[in-house]
Amino acid sequence: MLVAVAIAAGFTSVAMLHSSLPAPVTIAALGILGAWYGSLRHEVVHGHPTPWSWANVVIAGVPVGGVYPFARFRELPIEHHLDPASLTTPGMDSESRYCSLPEWERAGSFKRLVLRVERTMAGYLTVGVVRVAVGFVLRDGSAARRDTRLRHVWLRHLVGVSAVLAAVVWSGLPVPQFLVGAVYGQLACTGLRTFAEHRAVPTGTRSAVVHAGPVTRLLYLNNNLHH
Repeated sequence: MLVAVAIAAGFTSVAMLHSSLPAPVTIAALGILGAWYGSLRHEVVHGHPTPWSWANVVIAGVPVGGVYPFARFRELPIEHHLDPASLTTPGMDSESRYCSLPEWERAGSFKRLVLRVERTMAGYLTVGVVRVAVGFVLRDGSAARRDTRLRHVWLRHLVGVSAVLAAVVWSGLPVPQFLVGAVYGQLACTGLRTFAEHRAVPTGTRSAVVHAGPVTRLLYLNNNLHH
């Protein structure tokens, strides 16, 4: 609950003080706050911090990051945890940068270059996180045309995103700074953890267990414990 209050206070402070802050500072603060909020959302989908799901949705249901609807964000990690063997498996683990042999054989020279670039940290935090986000939106948007429930999920999400953008405009915070910080910055900050964690290891757990430091433990709310 303290984290939820701190995040809300942080976003409010940035919105109020942005005119007296250098743009890079504003963008960096929005990215860190966005990633922290994403970590809070991850805890909420696993039943925290209250025993009432409606209260948890109120705490972490605002689509600040803009990309993932909360209902989908709630479904995907649970599906991900149902089958631990899917960790690092190409096509099953959406956060892994491994690629199956058939996909590699189908890929042209440019696609292979992209796949190689995404295996590096710099490549994943720039090209990879954007490609994953855009791919998710396109796939889900296509599926929503045939799935009424999914269509309603995205309609609610778009209403929420519109409300967030309206609040940003009302606060006077430049929309480009918000998009670069709270959307891309959040994807990149979160991607730092997933890049480190979703790697195969030869023994024990199927993916790496990251021993984070005090700052990243707080940022990711100890979400570095795949074992």
